[in-house]
Amino acid sequence: MPGPAGTSNPPAPRRPVSGATVAIAATGALVVGLGIGWFLPSPGATSDLSTAEGRHSAACELVASSFPGEVDQDDLSVVGTSSWDAFAVSGLLQAAAAEDEEFADSGERGQEVLTAYQRFDLEGLNSALEGVRESC
Repeated sequence: MPGPAGTSNPPAPRRPVSGATVAIAATGALVVGLGIGWFLPSPGATSDLSTAEGRHSAACELVASSFPGEVDQDDLSVVGTSSWDAFAVSGLLQAAAAEDEEFADSGERGQEVLTAYQRFDLEGLNSALEGVRESC
């Protein structure tokens, strides 16, 4: 029966949701999300990292996106991602060289990138990155 004018009826009691129901729903959503992610290609991943050519190509992509021009003193900071990008470029190039002699020069450039970054050698890093760009 409705209450007096201007008042509302109390809400109907809701049935409580069990923790098991929530856990099952969350697990299902996770499985579906992982399944979709597994089968869809990553939009930025264009290189096959299981081959020397793929590693070299990935290093080239990383240099183009992370170091598009001259590196300045601020890029040599250990704060941010530039150090990790430099280490990744170095590792990819050296891995390509270890797998295929054709990429031996690139492996040397990868070592130069790492050494220059570790020594905070701005001129050496720019020279090494330019060498990587030329090999791409």
